Order: sequence, then structure tokens, then C-alpha cells
Amino acid sequence: MHEPVDHWSNHTSYGFQIRDFTSLSELLVLFDEMEEFSRISRANQYRQFINEFCKADISVENGILNIDFIFDDVNVAGLDPEITFKDKCRRFTQVFDIKNLAEHIKIRFRSIGNLPNNKNTYELFIERNKVEIAINGEKLDLNRYLKTKEI
Repeated sequence: MHEPVDHWSNHTSYGFQIRDFTSLSELLVLFDEMEEFSRISRANQYRQFINEFCKADISVENGILNIDFIFDDVNVAGLDPEITFKDKCRRFTQVFDIKNLAEHIKIRFRSIGNLPNNKNTYELFIERNKVEIAINGEKLDLNRYLKTKEI
């Protein structure tokens, strides 16, 4: 007999962590994070109405789930891909149980600047027992970059 699970509330529950994608709860969390910027009526960091922050490109290559957010809308005032990157780093390192993550789960999240003032590529890579970040291919210390305790 299956236990009843409230998949709709798990993704907003503090402490819920993904180890594998074996239920709707894990998928809902991932999809919610991926579609965040496609929602209509999203306000930018200055509380101005915009239809979308960025474009998303999602693919799988060599067993790695690639999630790219591409920032190229020059009409959005103050658009900064690094802000999104830092937010996703914090969220992903909280929601994924890195130490107990299934071995086949590998995720690469990139926040890609294609703007006159920001051409940087910010990258987060997650797999079991491993979290790496890089800007333009240069690896950085995650905790120092986010100014947090050890993740």
C-alpha cells in the first residue's frame, strides 16, 4: 500500500531534499526551479513588471542535466545574471542532498550573460559528494563566493 504524499507542499517545505527523482515531489521541485523565470508577471529586482527574465535551455548530455538560463534582454533595467546564479547556488545546495545524492544524478546549472555589461558564464555543477562553481571556467570556492558556512 502506498503512503499518501502531499507532492504540492513538499517542494516548499523547509528541509525537503532531493536524493533521486523517484517521486513527483522531487520532479516538482526541479521543474519549479527551472520554470521560475518563464512565469508571466514576474517583477525584476527593481519591482518592474516584465514578461520574462531570461531564456531557458534544458538538455541532457553525457548523463548530465544541463539547465542554462540565458540573459540577453537589454530592455530589462539592471538585469544581472550573477544575482540569479547566487540565488540558484543557495537553493540547489539546500534542496539537493549532496552527500546522499543518487550516483546517476549530475546537474550543471549555468547563468549565461549575453548582455553589453555582462558576458560571463556562471556555472554550478552538482553530483554526489561534489559541488563546484566556476565563472568563465575559473573554479571558485563556493563558501567564500556565497559568503556562507561550509556547504
